[in-house]
Formats: sequence, structure tokens, C-alpha cells
Amino acid sequence: MARKRQKAVRLIRKIRLEAGRRQFVTIPRSGNRYLWDPRPGTYFLEWWEGNQRKRETAGVAPSEALETLHRKRLELAGALALGQQGQPRDTGQPLTAGTPIPEAAEAFLTHVRVHSPDKPATLKRYRAVIEHFERLLAGRRYVEAITRADIERYKALRLGETARGKRVRAATVNFEVSVLRTRFNFLRRELGLAIDNPCANFKPLRDAASKANRPPDVYSEDELAQLLAAAEGEDYAAYLTLALTGLREQELCWLTWDDVCLELGVSQQQR
Repeated sequence: MARKRQKAVRLIRKIRLEAGRRQFVTIPRSGNRYLWDPRPGTYFLEWWEGNQRKRETAGVAPSEALETLHRKRLELAGALALGQQGQPRDTGQPLTAGTPIPEAAEAFLTHVRVHSPDKPATLKRYRAVIEHFERLLAGRRYVEAITRADIERYKALRLGETARGKRVRAATVNFEVSVLRTRFNFLRRELGLAIDNPCANFKPLRDAASKANRPPDVYSEDELAQLLAAAEGEDYAAYLTLALTGLREQELCWLTWDDVCLELGVSQQQR
């Protein structure tokens, strides 16, 4: 008996050409990532039902288009499983109601890129975390299959790895799990996946220093004085601001006068 196949849903775009005409174009891909076209236009979904081609709008933003694409795939997969659509067009793709991990990753990273365009370093760090996650849990194909045991396994595997010649620190793994927790919350709230967050209420790892209740290493007054004495101009101002405020490097790079209140001595976020 022939195995049922899932309708292939592809993402296309209708753009305006220089002559004023509108034309549908295919969105190119690099591996699992879409290469988004900066030209204005509207996204559409396209699939076949028998010999009839179907289309529906999918929004104007990449994040909106990916969410609509995901929902349509689940909708068609569920309908086929219930036998509501008749004989599907054979596309060579197996029927599944699961969400492929690479597809979920692309949706999350696109959301971060769209909503935080001024934080490229954050996007880069998030992408690195997702790549580690997919590499270490290569046996898992669908988001719905990820369990808390998988997260614990990921933490153990990461602690056993090295980066730049040094063992991966507990603080690094804690940060990565926090990113994964944010990602699963996004999939639940924004994409509507009926899943539990396997990273919820996770217990942070502790390194040797924190287990011994030792305070973190900081510059002494003499070391700080030597550092500032060797700096000039903008470097002096940058190092002094970092030392006195505790800002991170990227927070300092994007700092503006609107972010601070000199009268109260607080940042915009603290007010």
C-alpha cells in the first residue's frame, strides 16, 4: 500500500518591477535558510491539491511569512492524516505533523533579526547556540520530540567540549540554555506549538569558584589605575564608563544620551 505524502508548500513573493508590473518570484535558499529579498512586496504560500494550484497571502514581513508557512504545513498534514483532502499530489515528502528543528530555528532567528536589527552580535551568539544544539542533538528531528532529558544531555555534552583551547565554562552553558528557553517560549507563544518548554525552571550549573562561594575576580584599584593611565581620549572614556557602570561591550557601543539621566544617575532602563 502506497504511503501517504504531504503536500509541498512553498514560499513565494510578489514584487513590483520597475515598469510598475508585479511578478511572483521564488525565494532562494542557502541550506535551511531563506535569503530574504530587501525589495518591498507580499509573501504568498503555494501548494497543489490534486491538479489545482492553491495560493494564499502570508504577510509582508519574513517572520510573519515563516509563521504562516509553518501553520499551513501543520494544517495540511493534519487534514491528510484525517483523510479530509482526498488523494494528495505526490511530492516525495513523508507526512508528518512534527515541526522540523531547522525550520523552527530559522523562524526564531528571523524573529530576532527583525525585532533587534541593531543587535547583530546578539543574533550571532544566538545562531551559534542553535548550531551547537542541532549538532549535539542530531538524533532529534522534530521540536515536539525534545524533552528535558535532552536538555540535560546537551548541558553535559557542552561541558565536555573545548572552545579556543579551553574547557567550556558553566556560565557559558547557562547562557546557552537561557537562549534555548527563550526559543521554546517563542515557538509556544508566537508559532502556537502545543509543547512544554523543556528548559523551564532549569537549575543553573555552578563552576568551581561559585561552589566554593568565592567572589568573582575583579580589577584591583592599582590594576584599574594602570589600565586607565595607559588609555587616551575615547579609549579612556570607554574604559572608565565600563568600570563605573558595569555595562557590557555592546551596551556601551549603542549607548546614547537618551539612555541616561545625569540628574538621577540612572539608565533609561532603570527609570
